[in-house]
Amino acid sequence: MSAARALRSTGRFLMVGGIVASLVGGWGLSLPSASATTDDSSVTVRWADAHPGATTPGAAALENLAVTVSQTRDLTSQGVRISWTGGTPTSLGEFATNYLQIMQCWGDDVAGPRPDQCQWGATSPSIATLLGLRAGSRDLVRNEDPAQVYNAAVRIPPPPDNPFQNAFRVPFQPVEGASTFTPADYFDANTSNEISAVRTGADGSGSIVFEVQTALEAPHLGCGAATASGPRGCWLVVVPRGAVNLDGRDAATATAAGRVTGSPLSATAWAQRIAIPLTFQSLAVSCPIGQDEERVAGAETIAAAIVRWQPVLCGKGVTLGFTQVGDGEARRLIVSGREGDSKLAFVTRPLNEEERADQVIRYAPAAQSALVVAYNIDYAVNSESPLASRNGTPVNDLVLNARLVAKLLTQSYRNDTPDGGVLGGITSNPVSIVKDPEFLRLNPDFRDFGINAFPPGMLVTLGGSDANALVWEWLQSDQSARGFLAGIPDESGMTINRAYLALELATTPTDSFPKADLSTLQQDGAPPPGFGTLDMRPYMNDYAEAALRALRGDANARIVWDPTRLPPSYVTTGAQRPGARFMIALVDAPSAVRYGLKTARLVNAAGQPIAPTADAITAMLAASPTDETTGTRSVDPGLVTAGVYPLAYPVYAAVNVCDLDAETRSSYSTVLSYATTAGQSPGSAAGELPAGFVPLAEADRTAAAAVIAGLGSASKECPTEEAMIEVVVDEPDVEFPVDDLPPVDTEVAPPSFPEIDSTRALSPVPAGIGPVGFGAVLAVGVPSMLAGALLNRRARRLIESEEDFFQPAA
Repeated sequence: MSAARALRSTGRFLMVGGIVASLVGGWGLSLPSASATTDDSSVTVRWADAHPGATTPGAAALENLAVTVSQTRDLTSQGVRISWTGGTPTSLGEFATNYLQIMQCWGDDVAGPRPDQCQWGATSPSIATLLGLRAGSRDLVRNEDPAQVYNAAVRIPPPPDNPFQNAFRVPFQPVEGASTFTPADYFDANTSNEISAVRTGADGSGSIVFEVQTALEAPHLGCGAATASGPRGCWLVVVPRGAVNLDGRDAATATAAGRVTGSPLSATAWAQRIAIPLTFQSLAVSCPIGQDEERVAGAETIAAAIVRWQPVLCGKGVTLGFTQVGDGEARRLIVSGREGDSKLAFVTRPLNEEERADQVIRYAPAAQSALVVAYNIDYAVNSESPLASRNGTPVNDLVLNARLVAKLLTQSYRNDTPDGGVLGGITSNPVSIVKDPEFLRLNPDFRDFGINAFPPGMLVTLGGSDANALVWEWLQSDQSARGFLAGIPDESGMTINRAYLALELATTPTDSFPKADLSTLQQDGAPPPGFGTLDMRPYMNDYAEAALRALRGDANARIVWDPTRLPPSYVTTGAQRPGARFMIALVDAPSAVRYGLKTARLVNAAGQPIAPTADAITAMLAASPTDETTGTRSVDPGLVTAGVYPLAYPVYAAVNVCDLDAETRSSYSTVLSYATTAGQSPGSAAGELPAGFVPLAEADRTAAAAVIAGLGSASKECPTEEAMIEVVVDEPDVEFPVDDLPPVDTEVAPPSFPEIDSTRALSPVPAGIGPVGFGAVLAVGVPSMLAGALLNRRARRLIESEEDFFQPAA
């Protein structure tokens, strides 16, 4: 057996073994899919205008406060940026005084919501310890607030064994159903979007992105649900907390802790609120019942635009069904020949000759965007730093080069491995990117960050895509990153986690993000082997989930052993608290904008740190060569051209024109005509192009129009039955004597392993997860599958080289 075939055998073994390990472990990666741009629906409210002549305690300190919400109309599940000026700086180190509390409420009264209609009171333990008593809850204490009425409406029903108990709480009234004193029946710290406290900086300003939830995420609020007058509206409520308690006493002297006490739902605090109405896009089905559905497929790179276009296309007679799959699967679908499979797919790259075979494919430009490194980072420097006054406020600039991204994607920082880098041979590497000299040269503001301020790795998606492949092509085009992936240390001696060396990432075409470190860590009381890489640094289902988790500050890491669960298992560490977030995610630009994330400037091949602006994306695509046959652009992230963003990509509507019936051709024409004309108008309403996409240039629209116009005539190039030549081989008229046959080898050959597309996500398996963290098992399974696929690809290339070498000379 040649070395190449031995390598392929190993690759197949790893892939199959990885699948088995994954299934045995139980597949537990599931989370339902869910902009923070300033548009014409942004609203600014001055506190003094909302409370003229206010005499409540602490009112004088709030007179200059002005709050701006970036978007208040056409909302969906997304982020909106809330910013403010004119505030008083928050106390250092904790949330003792002078901070804002933010929540989402429902309420049909035009005057605003009642406190019992708000999603509030699920404060995470990490931030509750920094707040005053009851400041993050719904609980009330009799007589702490002279303006609060303590009656049966807020009295918690006493238990039978203590009928005289007097405990008070603002109940929760859901949009449907009875009022309850146990709001945990509806929301908790993992699902609530409340912001328990957010810091005001030394200059009196601040900002934060707030996660807006629809009735799909928070049915108890009902935002966007259908009503007789249209989608239900909701409210965003901001309660400023000053330096005085509800009874007017100075918080600094009222308690030993010196913290403001009492719930923001209590009457005095609630009287100082700012309430801003929000309107939502409809969640109701828009298409007429009975209208035929036209299904198309495509990658997530187009999904956000498809969702916007669907309601408008309904009115044009097309019920557009969209199946989100990887680019490779989308390409295979349109040439599968299976009845019911779509012949239109949205992809970033064209079909190759093997995929296309004898089919005729036309490509219409449909969208353009970019993959981005999105982040949600707050300053966390030591108290002696000249930047200490920024602590708890957002970092507004981040620069990454290709080698830093390569380090993040290969678990080459000690904190990104369960065992601290022992198995990977990186115990001398920096603990995190924040302590990497290369990172600090590009980002000097991070020099004084504390040892506990670091990201939980880089959030990446499971499975393969053309956009992911573009990332690896960028790394491979960069000499420093390519060298690091090949095992060459950087200038400070940092080396790649050796678990990744066998994958040959410096040269192997790759469209996914393997997690190859197989180390585990067993905590006290937990059974072996402990938690693994996929417990500590789990995959995200898609870009949207990665962006949402980056906004929430929750990487879904499950590394805390909980023996009280049935069965005992690892549980999530919970979300990082506002003001102490450090999240980095590799996502598409529309997802980053949707959830209000900032994006890093990436150093291009010309040595420039470039942000993913419309101009930079357009410049990269304009500089990319166009294939004369397909009309598609081939993006080279290593292009040495000033002003280009390296991870820009186009999206094409690939149409298999063969065997298209007239009705399907008409539907495709309608879809593409709208998508490439009116659908390119930027905005937040139905039918408009979401932020994060760059509208098509006029030349691309012209090219798309030509493809649409030629859908019918292009089918003439397809193979026909008449052109097929039937070859009939007559049976030979020869008898073979049985006695002359050679003896049969009865030794059973070893089973052959099937080729498996490891870039496709496996279907969830309804199996319980045992006491060992499923990621510890998947840490063996998934990396094995991905490593197996990479070794298979390497083996195929070597085999082809061997075969070419041994071909006889012509």
